[in-house]
Amino acid sequence: MQKNSKKTTFIVSEESAGLRIDIFLSEKIPDKSRSHLQKLIEGLFVKVNGKDVSKNYKLSPGDIVEFMGMDTIGHAFSGNIKPQKIPLKILYEDDYYLIISKDAGISVHPSPGRYENTLVNALLFYFKNHNKYYSYIDSMNVLNSISTLDDMESLESCVDNISTEGTDGPQSSARVVVDKTNSSNNIDSSTDGTECTGGIYSTDSMRPGIIHRLDKDTSGLIIVAKDSNSQYKMAELFKNRQVEKTYLTLVAGSFNEKKGKISLPIGRSRIDRKKMAVSIDSGRSAVTDFEIREGFRECALLNAYPKTGRTHQIRVHFSYIDHPVISDKTYGNSESTRIGNALGLNRQFLHAQKLSFYHPFTNKRVEIEDELAQDLKKSLEMLRRPII
Repeated sequence: MQKNSKKTTFIVSEESAGLRIDIFLSEKIPDKSRSHLQKLIEGLFVKVNGKDVSKNYKLSPGDIVEFMGMDTIGHAFSGNIKPQKIPLKILYEDDYYLIISKDAGISVHPSPGRYENTLVNALLFYFKNHNKYYSYIDSMNVLNSISTLDDMESLESCVDNISTEGTDGPQSSARVVVDKTNSSNNIDSSTDGTECTGGIYSTDSMRPGIIHRLDKDTSGLIIVAKDSNSQYKMAELFKNRQVEKTYLTLVAGSFNEKKGKISLPIGRSRIDRKKMAVSIDSGRSAVTDFEIREGFRECALLNAYPKTGRTHQIRVHFSYIDHPVISDKTYGNSESTRIGNALGLNRQFLHAQKLSFYHPFTNKRVEIEDELAQDLKKSLEMLRRPII
């Protein structure tokens, strides 16, 4: 075993060959629980021979296991983020919340190794210049007290309860249900769901006020809480599926039906740990409803309503049923890439268009709709001419 300030390295012996990586680490680091070590493996804090692995990876003699050191993990979860003057498009604001239209290309929150040019940096600047900085960073107070892996572990159950939106865990069966309803091509309604939600008591203090997230290259609406109490209240709405969300997406292929439902569990890919995938045996339940808004020769414009909050849910679901989101670099195929190139798209056609909920403090109905981003508008104009 070798130690330095950055990481601890183990070389697997003949005696340890065949052990799962989580069992191996629990033997080497006995003061940490196996479930906690599994979460660190899932969080990509462990590498074998320089590569990310799953928690059930079986070791071979001579494998080099790298475990990120305590100070490195602490730095990764620090709240050392600086305010930056980045323009914000605010569509709604009251004493408790902001609803912001996020541009594609900007990350919601910092991550280890990247602490600038995110929505959180912009929010810190905004609140600092509106005399609300200290109420906003109050949502970091509990998180800033987390200094060790033991502290992180003690919060894990709370994180799970909020970040999964109250779903009922993995299911053993998968369903793709199509409802053949003769409804209009121009459908504009909303129901519940989101791509990925994060709770107030996440083990990451780099996300003050962030309740749910959008991928870097997804545009559209995101709710931000101004203090920890507001964040908790909104997180409860997400958990209880009381926030209705509508995404607008363009996917490859055509549909005979006007609406449908995809019910397929999602988990981390066993092939590429940085991606998500449909996983029948170990995934968590995920449901996406959809309606066709407009059909084109080689693709279709949809309203997507994710009922659950799995990471990359919309993109993974439509990719699995051979209708990948146009220009999706991670989950797309040759057809979706070809169409995206013809339309001049540099990112996936996915836009968080509408949010609806009853305000947890005023009980008034809040409904906000965001105009489609300019690059996506241009793509639709090309399709309607048509160009391809």
